[in-house]
Amino acid sequence: MSRIQVIILSLSIIIAAGCSNGHHDRANDDCKIINVDFSNKSDAGDFFDSWSYVMLESGENGEGILPERYSIDADENHLLFLAANHDLYLFDRSGKFINHINRRGQGPNEYIEATRAHLRGDSIWVLSCYPPGLYIYDFDGNFINKYPLDNMTGVQDFSLLDDGNALLANGVNFGKYGFNFCVWDLGSNSAKANFMPYDTGENSFIPGGFTPVLGHCNSMPMVSTLLNYSIYGLTDDYNLTPKYEFRFDTDFTLDDIGDINAMPIYDAMTQCSGKSIVNYLRRGQYDDRKVYQLFDLLEDCDGMLRMNTYMYRYDAASGSGKLVCLRANERFPLLTGVDGMFDSENYITVLQPAGVEMLEDKAGKKLVERLSADSNPIVVFHHLKQLD
Repeated sequence: MSRIQVIILSLSIIIAAGCSNGHHDRANDDCKIINVDFSNKSDAGDFFDSWSYVMLESGENGEGILPERYSIDADENHLLFLAANHDLYLFDRSGKFINHINRRGQGPNEYIEATRAHLRGDSIWVLSCYPPGLYIYDFDGNFINKYPLDNMTGVQDFSLLDDGNALLANGVNFGKYGFNFCVWDLGSNSAKANFMPYDTGENSFIPGGFTPVLGHCNSMPMVSTLLNYSIYGLTDDYNLTPKYEFRFDTDFTLDDIGDINAMPIYDAMTQCSGKSIVNYLRRGQYDDRKVYQLFDLLEDCDGMLRMNTYMYRYDAASGSGKLVCLRANERFPLLTGVDGMFDSENYITVLQPAGVEMLEDKAGKKLVERLSADSNPIVVFHHLKQLD
């Protein structure tokens, strides 16, 4: 089961072209064009075999109770939450509470603000935006090591590479190095390659939930360039190369409209003349056999404007794909697209008690036992159907 990364953030990300000390090429014979046809939708049973959930314990004295806002990371054995108050909450995969870690402060081994946290073996790596650096703690919260990120103000996300370096993601060209993506040498505390695939032209905008690191393919970080619905992989020689380009049969793209998250939904629909429009790409799972990709579609549903989350699965062997709207139904009553993520075997979501109650009302039955308004969220696993 591979490590998954889920990041809830706001970045100042912008459109296409150019770089320094590294490059990304739009023209590439290895880039797979994936055409998505919205007229051919599948049932959720074509994607999932079954579903299950775990309840997150609150701890003996409530020390494991999560604030409402958080980001999540997971590995084979653990679930890690970075809360909006910059504290860390660690659970095992059954939902058992392990530890509440608070390393906020101004000491030499502490951070003031954390942007992202990822699990790595038996340690937790925390990206601090102030002071800039990567801080490493064990599961008991003991300090292990720190890697300063000198002159790297504005880093919003990171991915650890197999060679011991880190890919840093930034939405704005801050700091000495000025970058959107940067390969950072943790040993020498310096940049090995900088990428600036986003131009600062008049079409620039600030999307409300765009995440640049979408997932991994055979340990290669996969990143998005936002408006052209393309996904790039970081190669061993530190180049960004296009791996997939999604093409949707809608009349408009984000390049035509701008950031639809930054405007009322009615205004967004008016600008695209009532036609459907795909929002930027979200989390995905990528390997040599298949691609799972999440994206949001703004569409008119029986006279109501709605942003629905879709999942597309591409089968490399057959060259075919399937599309499903992630909405609760009789067989999968807790299926949603809210902050969805992947591991190698599951599509994973986190639901607050109020959200569960709404889905129970829709299903007309109790779905989660022993859940109250004061409970922790539940983690829902929809088990991906294996391809032949």
